[in-house]
Amino acid sequence: MVASLIIIGIILMILGILSPIGSGTTILISVILFGMAIVLSFKKRKVSSS
Repeated sequence: MVASLIIIGIILMILGILSPIGSGTTILISVILFGMAIVLSFKKRKVSSS
C-alpha cells in the first residue's frame, strides 16, 4: 500500500517534470501522495511498536 503510493508519486513527479502542461497539479498530487505514504508508514510503526 505505502510502496504503491510512493511509486505512483514518483511516476507523477516524472510526468510533471516531462510535461510542463499541468505540472503544478501533478507535482501537488505527488506531494499529497508522498505525505499520505509517510503518514501511513508512521501509523504502522506506532501500531507495531505499541
